[in-house]
Amino acid sequence: MLYRPADLSSLTEGQGHLDEITLNDLRKLNAGYSFSRKDASGQLIYPYRAKPLRIPTLREALDTVPRNVPIMLDMKQTPAAPLVEAVARVLDDANAWSRVRLYSTDSEAIQLMKAHRQAQVFETRDATRDRLVDLSLGGTCDNPPPAGSWVGIELHRQVEVIEHFTLGTGVSKVDARWWTPAAVKCFKTNGDVKIVAFGVDSADAYAAASELGIDAVMTDSPRAMRLEKKSQ
Repeated sequence: MLYRPADLSSLTEGQGHLDEITLNDLRKLNAGYSFSRKDASGQLIYPYRAKPLRIPTLREALDTVPRNVPIMLDMKQTPAAPLVEAVARVLDDANAWSRVRLYSTDSEAIQLMKAHRQAQVFETRDATRDRLVDLSLGGTCDNPPPAGSWVGIELHRQVEVIEHFTLGTGVSKVDARWWTPAAVKCFKTNGDVKIVAFGVDSADAYAAASELGIDAVMTDSPRAMRLEKKSQ
């Protein structure tokens, strides 16, 4: 099932975790239940409560999206092994390996998916983050990804830096701006490396990603971004 938050109540009228609910019960839920917008008078309305949207399966999505449109699939459920095998079966049955590139914040999911010969995967998030940290702290490009790699991480993100001292531990909150001109140049050292920036949810952030030479972005709402740009 293609549903991002673990808790069904985040978007639907249901309760509980996705993996605790049967398929038949999941098909009854409205994936658009919590989506709202303001009408012309400024009143908050819920347009999909009268026209429910069902949570699609991966196979249903593959059948709906035009075959010439590439798909990036974020594998989120844990444990990783049954998820990877289920996704692989669907991609096999739909003959869709060439259309889909697979990402996960769980490095185990990426490693397990690599066992499938046809799988197109991002490098692990851990590897991408470590490259960026080394570049930020060392200032030299010692470990760029190999040609043909796809990498993905947030454009910038709040992180905690933890330092261990003899007398205790220090924690600092840092707004990590991962992608800089130097970082993009480093990552593309070996040729054709695709960079995807996550969390790009404003017109300004999109413009910054474009100026940096980011290849693609993930956003919650392209429509909201376009409207924001028009209002500027």
